[in-house]
Amino acid sequence: MIHQDGSPFRENAYPAMLTLSSGVGETGVIMGVTHEDRTVTWLATTSRSLVADGEEAGAVVAMSDVTTLIRLNIQEERALQDQLLHDPLTGLPNRVLVMDRVGQALRDTERRGVPAVVMFIDLDKFKVVNDELGHSAGDLALIAFGQLVQEVLRPGDTVARLGGDEFVVLCLECTSADGEDVARRILHAIVQTPIAAGLPPLRASIGISVSDDTEMNPDELIEQADKAMCAAKRSGGGAYVLFTDIQG
Repeated sequence: MIHQDGSPFRENAYPAMLTLSSGVGETGVIMGVTHEDRTVTWLATTSRSLVADGEEAGAVVAMSDVTTLIRLNIQEERALQDQLLHDPLTGLPNRVLVMDRVGQALRDTERRGVPAVVMFIDLDKFKVVNDELGHSAGDLALIAFGQLVQEVLRPGDTVARLGGDEFVVLCLECTSADGEDVARRILHAIVQTPIAAGLPPLRASIGISVSDDTEMNPDELIEQADKAMCAAKRSGGGAYVLFTDIQG
């Protein structure tokens, strides 16, 4: 359902009355009626003028309950939004969603001076898994790795898949030292937890950046973490590197 101005129709963000269509002698509206228990009944009403001898003589009004239709429409919209914001393989947030969350974290840093940590994670020698065991095994490893990281993180933190074997972690209200602790726990969990039967042990390279510069934007923060990750990979992998340690 689309408003006349083109914006999506959303439950709990509706006008008392929404014009559906209008024409010569005919008008249609949807009305949202809120009950005491906060449930909403949606009513579609159409009205057509009756004309006799060239003059308006009355109107015919029809009303129907379209609550089920509206709710189905809302569910479809939410499902579409979910598809647009999540990785189809792992079900994790995708680049679009994590970039939005990193932007929110940066705004929070600017308002309250609370830092956040971004980690860029790349699985080491992941191509070997795909080449030797096939892409199905590789997909299984990516799904399992995403679940493993989620178990390590705190509620409210985010792990997202950017694509391939690249992941981004966002830890809110997190210092550099806290970020290092999370990175160590992720690296430890990888080698201690079998990803899946028949798969070789995985390792990862992690780069860490901290949102202590209020002038930064999400792209810059993630780019810093990416550079630090590349430094970790050059050192042999299976490790983390802070961006501050490679500056200069």
